[in-house]
Amino acid sequence: MGDKIVIKDIRLIQGTKYQIDLCNETKNEWYRTFIEKTELEKMLNQA
Repeated sequence: MGDKIVIKDIRLIQGTKYQIDLCNETKNEWYRTFIEKTELEKMLNQA
């Protein structure tokens, strides 16, 4: 079975960009990624 990845926090920063904090609970690792607001909204609308 694969790793368990959990979204821990999503914040809108600088008014145009989201910061997303992820935790790989299987490996006890933390990750932070950024995505433009319009790009994330486009992806959510397509889902």
